[in-house]
Amino acid sequence: MSLLAGYAARIKLPEALNRHLSFDISSPNATKPIDIILAFMSGVLTGARRFAHIEALRHDEVIRELLGMKRFPSDITIMRFFKRFGQKELYEVFEPLRAVQIEQMTPPGDYTLDLDSSVFERYGKQEGALLGYNPKKHRRPSHHPLLATLAENDAVIHSWLRSGNTASVTGAIDFMSEAMSALPAGARVKIIRGDSGFDSEKVFAFLESGKLRYAVSARFTRGVKREVRTISDWRALDEDVSVSEIIFQAKSWSRGRRLVVIRQRDRPNDFVKGKELFDDKAYLYQGIFTDMPAAPDEVWRFYRKRAILETRIRIEMGLRDRRVLYEEVLCDGGGVPRGVFRL
Repeated sequence: MSLLAGYAARIKLPEALNRHLSFDISSPNATKPIDIILAFMSGVLTGARRFAHIEALRHDEVIRELLGMKRFPSDITIMRFFKRFGQKELYEVFEPLRAVQIEQMTPPGDYTLDLDSSVFERYGKQEGALLGYNPKKHRRPSHHPLLATLAENDAVIHSWLRSGNTASVTGAIDFMSEAMSALPAGARVKIIRGDSGFDSEKVFAFLESGKLRYAVSARFTRGVKREVRTISDWRALDEDVSVSEIIFQAKSWSRGRRLVVIRQRDRPNDFVKGKELFDDKAYLYQGIFTDMPAAPDEVWRFYRKRAILETRIRIEMGLRDRRVLYEEVLCDGGGVPRGVFRL
């Protein structure tokens, strides 16, 4: 908790909360909004999965003094506070706070924007959890969030919490536009790195029109599989990995685009897995659509760095196999979580 207290003081979180939490408090004995927010954050950091779990911290005098509270709010007080948030309040409070945090973490310079469209299965009844494409848990309700992070500082600069029946590419261009507009002055996105949920000509055309480089994981559609099968000029990187490249154009596309293809033997300890495409079970395949001028092996190594970020995002945002505390109380009408803090 000393880390939370020090972090809050360093980024001047109390001052920012006081500026933007404009709720009227009628009773002189009412808990201050800033104390409720800090209590909620301390609960999350100590492993709380439900509001009731935060109640255990009420009797910890050390935590109360570290956070500068006269008294620690109850779980009922915290829940009632968050229920006061409508779409208007969410935008007015969390957008300025998010902008302050991103500005402090993101000095002027060029950045790589990582995009993730993972599917997370849900258990029990959770708002927005609907049946949709789920590669691991078929017929299981899920959420299908979009996340945008900066590779250079791991800052989560934008997120959408979408229902499980939402197609990956739905709203992708709007999401990218919002993410890039969230950057402070002097910070520029120079290259986009995304998973296969962003494999779409509309996405590619949008990035190309903005002169943004990209490296996006390819979906192995029938057309892609057919073209990959014809590749004969593989270049070996080592005894297990070979690379090649082709120009691929889907029937609905206006033009062809560069597709880097990686073929590797199935190695049990490799954290990046490809797909089995053909009868030869010894090899796994990956594809990356890109307009980068780099050699195929350099494109592959550049894209592999994104796999580390995927795992980090899932752990730090608490989206794997657990109920997220702010799902129901910090989402606006479109399902966009506004309470994302990187600690």
